[in-house]
Amino acid sequence: MRKFFFQIRQMLFLAGVGAGLAACGGNVASTGQAARQARCDGMAPASQAAGRTRVEPVTTIACTVMHELDLRSAIIQVSIEGRLVYSTALGESAPGTPATTAMHFRNGAVAMTYMATVLLQLVDEERLSLGDKVGKWLPGLPAADWVTLEMLANNTSGYPDYVADPEFLAASKADPLREWAAGDLLSHAFSKNLIYTPGANWNYSHTNYLVLAAVIEKVTGKPLAAVLRERILDPLRLRNTASSVQPDIPSPVLRAYTSERGRYEESTFWNPSWTLPAGAVMTTDITDLRLSAEAIMRGSLLSSKSFAAQTDARLVGLGDPAACPPGICKKNTEAVHYGMGLLVSGPWLMQNPLFSGYSASIGMLPERGISIAVAATQGPQADPDRNGSEALMLAIARQVAPDKPVPLSVLAQ
Repeated sequence: MRKFFFQIRQMLFLAGVGAGLAACGGNVASTGQAARQARCDGMAPASQAAGRTRVEPVTTIACTVMHELDLRSAIIQVSIEGRLVYSTALGESAPGTPATTAMHFRNGAVAMTYMATVLLQLVDEERLSLGDKVGKWLPGLPAADWVTLEMLANNTSGYPDYVADPEFLAASKADPLREWAAGDLLSHAFSKNLIYTPGANWNYSHTNYLVLAAVIEKVTGKPLAAVLRERILDPLRLRNTASSVQPDIPSPVLRAYTSERGRYEESTFWNPSWTLPAGAVMTTDITDLRLSAEAIMRGSLLSSKSFAAQTDARLVGLGDPAACPPGICKKNTEAVHYGMGLLVSGPWLMQNPLFSGYSASIGMLPERGISIAVAATQGPQADPDRNGSEALMLAIARQVAPDKPVPLSVLAQ
């Protein structure tokens, strides 16, 4: 009976999307199409839109969040059981250039989800084990005979995050165009001691995924970019997602701006080499972002055992912020905890990168097949440390699945 009522509500949602899009410039597009650009003019905040009788609810919600957070642009897609039911772009990419659903942007930590999935594929193929010590593959690294591959993937190794290192932060802020090599980044990380005994706490650390990339390359004998292409991008037909060692972004480009250096400036082509290992620094579009959620967050590339390991609650209860330097360690809870390369937030699976003025979030409610993908950029009054795409995704999730809200993602970085 509950399933029947959900199907009725889902049909009403689909009908509402179709009717509202005609009123406000959006469009239900097929997977291969770019929707028309919609507008927020005179539509936000929601209290001002209450009298409009045919405004699409998702667009209204998005415009409200954009107004509240001063977001310059937002590109959004929603699908249910693989059917694209909402696709639009709001705001502008650059002055006088409307954002469109065809535009490319950086996907950041979504590549961590890809890498964790590859690790688990290699487990399925019996080419390695989650319990393998790092030293089996990369002897000589700090604590290599203590840290396991699973600890790398779920951020419990104790390795310091170089992104939190004051010296690195100062150097990166002073020259955002600088190209960083993995060795330079690991030098920053390994110049510090382990934060805690491996497996005893939890901290988000880019260092873990630099090391994991090296392990994947060692096991497969291939560069990481080739591995991700062969195992993730090609099988999922992510034709607009690509690795790049340069800061270039394919055209058309969603341009980014940020005030993180104290003044509002364009950050589109700041060098992203510090974010992840070479091969995992990527650009994408909103369709590929959504398709990633639909496939990976339903376990389509893994055995049921490995997908369960990627998303289970084994870390719930782990994490003691008081045992680490301020702001470094987090506690995993029933409401929000880390899996392997993704967040488990109540009934939703998520990923939510934010850097250099770009943010992109994917959310998947597997039990109902609902997928939400959002990319956003910041206006001059936006908080550079606030993930606007995540705020949009949470608000849209409350609309499309009001009885299955997404808890606040306190572990998000």
